[in-house]
Amino acid sequence: MFPPCTKLPISLWNHPLRGLFCALAVVTALSLTESPGAAQRLATPDPRALAKQEMARHTRVRERMAAERVNKALVDQDNIDILHYELSLDIDPDNESIAGTVLIQARATASSVWSVVLDLYDNLNVTGVREGGSPVPFVHQDDLITVNFAPGFQFGDTLELAIDYNGQPNGVNGELNLTAFTFGTHPRPTGKQLSIYTLSEPYFARAWWPCKDVLPDKATVRLRISVPDTLVVASNGILESEESLPQGKKRYTWFESYPITTYLVSLAISNYRTFSHHYTYSAVDSMPVDYFVYPEDFEEAKKAFEVTVPMIEYYAELFGEYPFVSEKYGMAEFGWGGAMEHQTCTSMAAGLIDSAGRADWVIAHELSHQWWGDMISPGAWADIWLNEGFATYCEALWFEQTGGFEAYIDWIRLHRSSHGFRGTVYDPEDLFGITVYWKGMWVLHMLRGVLGESVFFDALRSYGADLRYAYGNATTPDFQNVCEVEYGDRLDWFFEQWVYGTGEPRYQYFWTQGASGTTGRVDVTIRQIQNGSLFKMPVNLRFTVVDGDATIDTTITVWNQLEVQRYRFQFADRVLSMALDPDDWILKDATSEELNPLTLGINPNPFNASARITFETGVPGLVEIEIFGVNGARVKTLYRDTLPPGFHQVVWNGDNDNGEPVASGLYFARMKTVEGTLVRKAVFLK
Repeated sequence: MFPPCTKLPISLWNHPLRGLFCALAVVTALSLTESPGAAQRLATPDPRALAKQEMARHTRVRERMAAERVNKALVDQDNIDILHYELSLDIDPDNESIAGTVLIQARATASSVWSVVLDLYDNLNVTGVREGGSPVPFVHQDDLITVNFAPGFQFGDTLELAIDYNGQPNGVNGELNLTAFTFGTHPRPTGKQLSIYTLSEPYFARAWWPCKDVLPDKATVRLRISVPDTLVVASNGILESEESLPQGKKRYTWFESYPITTYLVSLAISNYRTFSHHYTYSAVDSMPVDYFVYPEDFEEAKKAFEVTVPMIEYYAELFGEYPFVSEKYGMAEFGWGGAMEHQTCTSMAAGLIDSAGRADWVIAHELSHQWWGDMISPGAWADIWLNEGFATYCEALWFEQTGGFEAYIDWIRLHRSSHGFRGTVYDPEDLFGITVYWKGMWVLHMLRGVLGESVFFDALRSYGADLRYAYGNATTPDFQNVCEVEYGDRLDWFFEQWVYGTGEPRYQYFWTQGASGTTGRVDVTIRQIQNGSLFKMPVNLRFTVVDGDATIDTTITVWNQLEVQRYRFQFADRVLSMALDPDDWILKDATSEELNPLTLGINPNPFNASARITFETGVPGLVEIEIFGVNGARVKTLYRDTLPPGFHQVVWNGDNDNGEPVASGLYFARMKTVEGTLVRKAVFLK
């Protein structure tokens, strides 16, 4: 999903890669009853008002998801496995209403099934339920339909339910501030034309059709949709038929033969003009790539969508074949301000149809979802980064394909939060916030750096091809497991700090070069100064080294995981400069520091187990650190050695020279060097 743009950083307006760049999910999504033209742009709101809106939206998201969990906590929906839906709908634009029947084929997964619970909002009217053609009792309340049977079904039995219903599907998608089933209009040269569309993510399929509206229960779907014959219906899968009906109506039948989760079932309806490309995936076979656009945007779309087939070719080579190759890929224009990766038929806002190619990254984002989100859907909404972080990363991969590594890393660098990312990538407080999209992208970028080029892309291909997840669902541990198999080692340390944890490292580093006779010897000290946990990462150090009359760049990778860590290197000649992670393979802040003449610090202070005593020297020489009591008596000689200049650290465990624990109280740490002496207080609390 690509939410609408409501805020655009000034620094990005003129960036060569993103004339249409919008901050993904940073701000409150707008509900647009009319689709803006391609030339229109949304205004930037007042930042203070924006912050208030954001807080309100975060609150709505948390409250809504909490209510969902409470509502479903006592409901058993796992006693059946949905196999297939047949959704027959008559859409009445004049009354903004729908009426129809959903036929559900399911298999009993419990030893005895006496009732089935389905999801449907209470504002829609259920007029009857049948099982095997015979009426059965039901209750429709609290947005649930409970159907009872007598006798019940045994494990493995198949059952067939038909639910007749009607009404105005005005359920509000609170996360995105729009209705899940919208009757809108779009401009055209004279007057306005209908634009009817659905947007069900994350759990609003229930706003317009009865279903088991949960992520893991995928099924095939056939949609028979009747509309006025001036309209065209775009949907999932392949178009099986178009039939003329009495009273100026037409019925479109679409069939999605691949398993699909409910939030990806889609309708996009308007007076579309259509055109097609073809993706050739073998010497004798090709797949249609179909476009459904408003007449006023037809010429613009023909140019804007030329990039689609090359993108399919690229992602198919990178990840494995396009997942729905026996059906189609398509894009249908709709009235929301963003875009949504409906399976085989992405919905795309008018403002994103841009013949200059400035919205190519959005096309790439939604197309890549066909692999990451549609073929493999998240096991739970806590795993949403497996959708959105992946798709955002695929934007960067497309820029790498078209512009090389510099274009790739430039896109990655742009997706930084100036105030740091809030919360975790896994189980985020905001399903569609920048932590999920942007930090999720950074996680994959960093994982590529850790695994290495070939292993990383092998892992993505293995993940997509794994029959446990393909055309089903996967969780974050599932993805981690695939990566570990390809890597050949555990990756708990990486996922714990970047996916389940918060924050990012802040590095200070210092390097010195030996005197005459040891010119090529370089000592590097790296210190992590962020609040919170230390990070374990491979860190690239790039040295510019004299090579005769020229210079060469040499990159050495070191593992860093301590508060203060020192490294020594030997080069053939003089080193002119050094940079830490210059290609930004780590989400971090890094500064090259000039050493102070002398510093001494104790952390934590007070302490009750151990304290880290960090110190900094500006010249090489003997360093002695001792601990004294308040009476002036020496308690322990903690350190005595000759050290190079740089950052250093020792640990005091609250013991004396004999290894015995000292009493609680006030102590003094004294550091003596050739530069002078420093003393700091330390409070030990048992």
